[in-house]
Amino acid sequence: MNSISFNTSFTRLLLLKIALVVSINTIAGKDNIEPNRFAEMDFSSAYNDGFYNASNHPNYNAFATLQTNGSIMAWGNSNSGGSGAPADNGYTKIYSTAYAFAALRADGSIEAWGDPDFGGTSPSGSGYTKIYSTQRAFAALKADGSIKAWGDSGSGGISPSGSGYTKIYSTNSAFAALNADGSIKVWGNPDSGGASAPSGNDYTKIYSTRSAFAALKADGSIKAWGSSRYGGTGAPDGSGYTKIYSTGGAFAVIETDGSITAWGYSFDGGMNAPSTGVYTKIYSTEHAFAALKADGSITAWGIDHGGVGAPSTGVYTKIYSNSGAFAALKADGSIKAWGGSRYGGTGAPAGSGYTKIYSTDSAFAAIKTDGTIAVWGASDSGGTGAPSGNSYTKIYSNFRAFVAVKADGSIAAWGSSSDGSTMPPNLANAAGADQVAIIGSAITDITFSNSGSTIASCTVAPALPAGLSIDNTTCTVSGIPTEVRTTTLYMVTAKNAINNANNASFSLTVNAQDPIISKLNRFTEVNVSSAYNDNDGYQNVSNHPNYDAFATIQADGSIKAWGTSSSGGAGAPAGNDYIKIYSNARAFAALKADGSIKAWGDPSFGGASAPAGNDYTKIYSTFGAFAAHKADGSIKIWGNPHFGGVDTPSNGVYTKIYSTGGAFAALKADGSIEAWGDSSFGGKDVPAGSGYTKIYSTWSAFAALKADGSIKVWGRAGTGGRRVPSNGNGVYTKIYSTSGAFAALKADGSIKVWGDSGHGGGTGAPTDSGYTKIYSTTRAFAALKADGSIKAWGDSRFGGKGAPSNGVYTKIYSTDKGFAALKADGSITSWGSPGTRGVAPSDSGYTKIYSTYGAFAALKADGTIVAWANSRFGGEGAPSDSGYTKIYSTGSAFAAIKADGSVTTWGLFRHVGTPVPTPNIANTGGQIATIDFAITDITFNNSGDAIASCTITPALPAGLSINSTTCTISGTPTEVKDTTLYTVTAKSASNNTDVAIFPLTVYALTPNITHAVGQVAITGSAITRITFSNSSSVLTSCTITPTLPAGLSIDSATCAISGIPTEVKATTVYTVIVKSASNIDIIIFPLTVNPAAPNIANAVDQIATIGSAIRDITFNNLGGAIASCTVAPTLPAGLSINSTTCTISGTPTEIKALSVYTVT
Repeated sequence: MNSISFNTSFTRLLLLKIALVVSINTIAGKDNIEPNRFAEMDFSSAYNDGFYNASNHPNYNAFATLQTNGSIMAWGNSNSGGSGAPADNGYTKIYSTAYAFAALRADGSIEAWGDPDFGGTSPSGSGYTKIYSTQRAFAALKADGSIKAWGDSGSGGISPSGSGYTKIYSTNSAFAALNADGSIKVWGNPDSGGASAPSGNDYTKIYSTRSAFAALKADGSIKAWGSSRYGGTGAPDGSGYTKIYSTGGAFAVIETDGSITAWGYSFDGGMNAPSTGVYTKIYSTEHAFAALKADGSITAWGIDHGGVGAPSTGVYTKIYSNSGAFAALKADGSIKAWGGSRYGGTGAPAGSGYTKIYSTDSAFAAIKTDGTIAVWGASDSGGTGAPSGNSYTKIYSNFRAFVAVKADGSIAAWGSSSDGSTMPPNLANAAGADQVAIIGSAITDITFSNSGSTIASCTVAPALPAGLSIDNTTCTVSGIPTEVRTTTLYMVTAKNAINNANNASFSLTVNAQDPIISKLNRFTEVNVSSAYNDNDGYQNVSNHPNYDAFATIQADGSIKAWGTSSSGGAGAPAGNDYIKIYSNARAFAALKADGSIKAWGDPSFGGASAPAGNDYTKIYSTFGAFAAHKADGSIKIWGNPHFGGVDTPSNGVYTKIYSTGGAFAALKADGSIEAWGDSSFGGKDVPAGSGYTKIYSTWSAFAALKADGSIKVWGRAGTGGRRVPSNGNGVYTKIYSTSGAFAALKADGSIKVWGDSGHGGGTGAPTDSGYTKIYSTTRAFAALKADGSIKAWGDSRFGGKGAPSNGVYTKIYSTDKGFAALKADGSITSWGSPGTRGVAPSDSGYTKIYSTYGAFAALKADGTIVAWANSRFGGEGAPSDSGYTKIYSTGSAFAAIKADGSVTTWGLFRHVGTPVPTPNIANTGGQIATIDFAITDITFNNSGDAIASCTITPALPAGLSINSTTCTISGTPTEVKDTTLYTVTAKSASNNTDVAIFPLTVYALTPNITHAVGQVAITGSAITRITFSNSSSVLTSCTITPTLPAGLSIDSATCAISGIPTEVKATTVYTVIVKSASNIDIIIFPLTVNPAAPNIANAVDQIATIGSAIRDITFNNLGGAIASCTVAPTLPAGLSINSTTCTISGTPTEIKALSVYTVT
């Protein structure tokens, strides 16, 4: 029988003055340190390609680094630039002289600090692209090839005339610039090459000693000038040279045959160069050369600062140096050093595994593959005191100090404390930043964490409002303000005992005391206007604003609400002691002083079922759910399950919560992320790892920013959940969004976009730099430059085109489809969809702009208001009096508040609370339907005026309809539809309206296949056709695994299996995978294929005679192969049966009566 069963989160470095203190400090690299962003040149990098061939003279005894936000942290000797670094941000690169720094901004302007005699004062202008230096002067190159020089005039600090220069070179006190035609211009100390440059052109590169230049032509010939003692004369004749090497006073070149020619000061290696051998590269100290052969052997010459004592045996791969010693690395990572013993010519570490060597003036530091460090040389220059840990990736240095950097941006410093081994304070705001305070009430203390050195003093600028003060040792700002102050950005500067400084900023607003409502600004955490204009994109808000209702906290802590009752305009909780109100699209949640929560509004949106207990500190929301954060870092959620109201995250200490429209993402203290909610909104597949500092969002995708400026994304691919940008040549500092695309800003002010091209995530984004902030409507971006110009892109109907082409703007505001930009004089320009941008007022003096979905309202200094754009959204009806201080909004209504606490509202009646007859509809939630099956009627309760008409947007899926008088939605859907939010608008006879919003999803039918039995088949015989019944949607494909036995096949349209098996197959369970247009079903069944049975027959019986051989008795086999043959009863003695052919043969030796034998 056949049987079947089945189943259905640093910078670059610089460096002289001296102290003998040797110390080590470590600073954590959170979001303000980005690895490898020290100054252009440090002592180690200068020495290891010829000290005077460096583009910048390294700073002797200070360090300066760029932070991820483009700000600068400096430390070391304060007279050399260790203090006095600029406090603002937007810097892209740092350069140095011996005792000063110069930093380049994104716009090409320059800020310098340090010793004024060494270039520590800033030049004017912008457009500079790179900075070069001698020991005491800077020279900056512009895009047009012109040069601006400053610093010591005798060292090149006077600018040359002309333009078209492409690169600048330097000796200790003179510059040489190469023109595009290969000609040379020099200036500075004439005795150091600042005069008598060679004429002609075709020069391609210039090299230098302390006081002489040597220029290489395109044909490989050389011209030298400057001090004859230091190589300004004596250059070799001939051509074909490709590179020039130098010590402090001599040059050396490798000839085409691999031999070496040197010239210049004899004690610095200008004589006694090796005359034979095939050398591949030359290295140098201040006074000696060391040349490496192709076979890995070394020859050195010059005085005893490495000119003698080179190893005579061994195969070396690279040579490093400081001013008086060499250190050579072998292929196995072992080290051999020679030269002056006080410079590290002795004492190199034993063992192997070292990968690179770094140097100060007189010490070495070698790093291993595991990131451990070994040091040797002068102890007061970093030759002792290296950090004991591992995982260091790179080392920087100045004259007497080292700094080692880890991959996470943390650093350790050692060597001379006055030269930079003592780190500055490192402030990060811990609490109270960006605060709105009330005159006469104590502010929340503004505190800072410090992961750097001990703070000796704290200052703040500008001056704090009267009544507030800053603690001199902790930088905490506290007190009771006694004067009103508009929103102001304050910069806190913390200094250590040796005057090294670090900065942190915060904003503070002090509002007037309200005589009726004791505190102003006590509306919800987020309203529609603040969502659009104060959160870097509507979707980046901590709370989704309420569409239809307002709620405020009164003087006694009680709550007053108005607007659409089903969205929280009615039903506010009784009692007082409420301290904050939060919202989603159709509900409110209020936090009490004891940390308990009360919610009201649409029950399906979290208006009921708020968590019990207390100790909650803040509430976040998606479109339709809430998440409350406790003091212990745990989270409780409630609300609509389609919008993140289920799947509370596992226990953990979370520090902040972010959201898309339908999912939450929480950040832990270590910077790791957990998400929950609808997977298509980013509720799963979060990036692994830690170190994330902030999360941004579109409607259905997240983007997380790391401390190193890199970005990871997840969520819906089409709205920014994929194609994340790489770091490229810069570091991202902030991310902005529309509803379907992201725009990330780099430290240099350039922009990278991704996501839906129709939402600004495609082409059209600006390709230049210098942008400071990005604003957005639902589908377009507008970026503001430092010069006040604007660039917009995205959907032209939403403001992606039409931005003003001239003018100096200070801030941009937005509605759903329009932008409005404010100038310094308070005049306004708007663009975007005519219906939501309208015609802006033509006068000036406006101080801030507010918005609903479709209208703007601008406030003047005297408290008067002008509104414009769509009248149904508050574009008309603004109050005509003055004295208003702030405006709040829902989707289509404004509420303006005065200093006395009185409120005036205008806009859509149901939002402003005007008592006119209006429908008031509410439904219990959305629905997930299946194509070709009738939906459960979606009905609405109406507790307001009679409904005259009902409409819905967007259009319902085919097969569904809305009843025009009851708003009931019914029918049988005949098309698939992704989850969509529908808005039902009910109108009364007097044309007053109310809306209700619900989600609906229509899935395709899933195939539903069944099959009752499997089968045991025989090779060579057709199987019984294996068929399946399908009680659901049309099949698009059928596949099977594993592969069927040879001879059988599956019909891709019906899944039927048929054929004649030609191979034996043990019982195997097969899985049939059935697909419809959008779903799958599977079924399994067993199948066995046995070999066919033998089928034997013979022609005749036989009578034999004893002693005579019988005729062989043979059999024809018409069936399967024979494995064995037996016969019964036993044959007469002398006869036998062949076990594979069944043939019987032999000579009988006994008499046997007639018998019947059976062969099997």
